Amino acid sequence: MTRSWVLVHYWQLLQLLDIVLYCFLFLLLSTVLLFTIHVLYEKYEDKVDAIGKKAIKEIKKQYAVLDEKVWSEQDSKRSSEQEEGLKNAVKFVSMQHDDDLWEELVEQCLNKPEMVWKWSWTLCSCQT
Repeated sequence: MTRSWVLVHYWQLLQLLDIVLYCFLFLLLSTVLLFTIHVLYEKYEDKVDAIGKKAIKEIKKQYAVLDEKVWSEQDSKRSSEQEEGLKNAVKFVSMQHDDDLWEELVEQCLNKPEMVWKWSWTLCSCQT
């Protein structure tokens, strides 16, 4: 019984020592790396800055391409869907012959245009 107890405690002590050593090693390597990067940057500052500027320029080009090809297409698709939704809302309100409903539609268009699109699709789906 005592032999197993000693082995268990010995094993726990080794695990604790392992954790402490890993923390120490992490701090040591981080410190060395930070000082090394700082010294290398000071030595090659002009080259690093030039490469950084080229990288930023390339990232901006790629972002422009992505914006043009993907996000602009999605925006135009969304705006055409919203236009269709507004047409549906106007059609629904005109069928109701209710002036208060017209005022509500105009108010929603001015204050929350995205809600008009959702509202019109809800109304159209309720009618069918």
